Amino acid sequence: MGLNFSFLVCSSNGTLDLTRPLPPAAADTAIHRLFPRTPYRRVGPRRLLERAFPERERPVLGAFEGGLLIATRDAHLYDPGILHTRYLRLTGWRDVRLLTSRSINDMFAYGHWCEGRLMRCISVNTTAGVWRDDGQREEWESDTLVVPDRWLDLANGALHSALRLSGDAAPLRSNVIDWDEVSVYEYGRSGQLLEQ
Repeated sequence: MGLNFSFLVCSSNGTLDLTRPLPPAAADTAIHRLFPRTPYRRVGPRRLLERAFPERERPVLGAFEGGLLIATRDAHLYDPGILHTRYLRLTGWRDVRLLTSRSINDMFAYGHWCEGRLMRCISVNTTAGVWRDDGQREEWESDTLVVPDRWLDLANGALHSALRLSGDAAPLRSNVIDWDEVSVYEYGRSGQLLEQ
């Protein structure tokens, strides 16, 4: 089936060290800052790989030294430029990156904001072709062309650059973090029946 993910990386410099998690209270604070009027509560810890493409209204969040990793369907956008401004208004992190991929559609999209300004926007899929290719190419793109049949190479490059995670059929790299070692927290709305 392939690897599906829908991430926002909020940090000071565009990368997160997923080996340095903060206590769950830091994730709780962040979810309440993002959704001040929605009574989300922490359901429990989850492995990142199991919740990389979460259900709607079940955001997943991990707080790490230097920033946040948010897995949310809000980030699964064919046009990253329409990302909800709540994610760009989080104070404390000047750099926000959207990374989303869905293997069933052979798609990848990427957005990079610096201090609220969209710097780079990519969106490709095998049905629509190149939807967006705006802004200056980033170092992780190297010589990967923004064409539909290179969507997986683009997804793997972005994952490794921002999170040091290995993607689907990715080239071997020495400094990769194992998905199974990354713990995040799932949230649900208060009053719903939530599995523990």
